[in-house]
Amino acid sequence: MSRRRSKNPTKAISITLPQGLIFELEERLPITASRSAFIAEAIRAKLSGEGGFTVAEASDKQLLAALFTRGVISKEAYNLYTERFKLD
Repeated sequence: MSRRRSKNPTKAISITLPQGLIFELEERLPITASRSAFIAEAIRAKLSGEGGFTVAEASDKQLLAALFTRGVISKEAYNLYTERFKLD
């Protein structure tokens, strides 16, 4: 009897990554973990926007909004910065 076909079959691809990144990944993953599964999950998370964004990806206005909502700066300071740097 034959196996069922996968609804979402996998496909091998070839990518180039910095050697240091590969080394760090292999150090952090448990010996039983799959690099492919880890990379697939990281891509899924990035494409779906899970986990928010990193500071490097945030706009100046998003960073100011985060500071304001966390109570680090006042509404007046937020308005001053957005006006001064034309962030609207």
